[in-house]
Amino acid sequence: MFLIAIRSDVPGADTWRAITRTHSRDVLLHQQYLTGTYWRRHNLNPPDIPLRQRATITRIEKTGISTNARPWVTLRDALANVPDPLDNDDIEGWPNHRAILGARTYAKHTGSPMDMPSKTIKAGVHGVSGGEAMLRQLDGTVRYLTVREAALVQGFPNDYEFPGYRSRVMGVIGNAVSVARCPNHRNRAKETHRLVVSKASERMSRRFGRARPQFPLCQCPGPADRLWVVIRVAPGQ
Repeated sequence: MFLIAIRSDVPGADTWRAITRTHSRDVLLHQQYLTGTYWRRHNLNPPDIPLRQRATITRIEKTGISTNARPWVTLRDALANVPDPLDNDDIEGWPNHRAILGARTYAKHTGSPMDMPSKTIKAGVHGVSGGEAMLRQLDGTVRYLTVREAALVQGFPNDYEFPGYRSRVMGVIGNAVSVARCPNHRNRAKETHRLVVSKASERMSRRFGRARPQFPLCQCPGPADRLWVVIRVAPGQ
């Protein structure tokens, strides 16, 4: 989900270009339960269609899917090349990848299904956010995500190490914007900022007979400081 907010009294506020949708749940479900390519890619036998998905699958079968969209990225996709964690030690070449024991589900904390995008990696007020930092296998078994797995879900490179206690490190990961999304959003914000400052300068030139100089992003006094870009990114997109 992307929430973009620019004050209506900012010159050029209506010039923000829509963010292109790149991934689709329908494409993922089509690959899982109509063509089966998802399961073949992971060398698994396709399971039965979940009861809660049957109406959606029927609709997709009738209406088809977008040919331009890619499937949602699932936990299984994101962690496809990651070895199972060890109980007492990291694996060579996989820093911060140590198993955390004691995972259990409870009401509204059931973990992330392995074959759907990860739920949000949260930064809990009192440490790691309970059952939400878990993955759930097809057979219903659960385990905690390791620090490395949570970081990979957020797009951190595999060699990016996190020193410190797990609760603090998971808070850092949970507070991070998905790494892969940052350049695109930064460039779009810069583009809008330049346009807004240009419009403001033109208005001031007409009013005062001179234009205010261009200001760097996030350090713009006057009318340009009314630009706010608020973005929330749903995992898997």
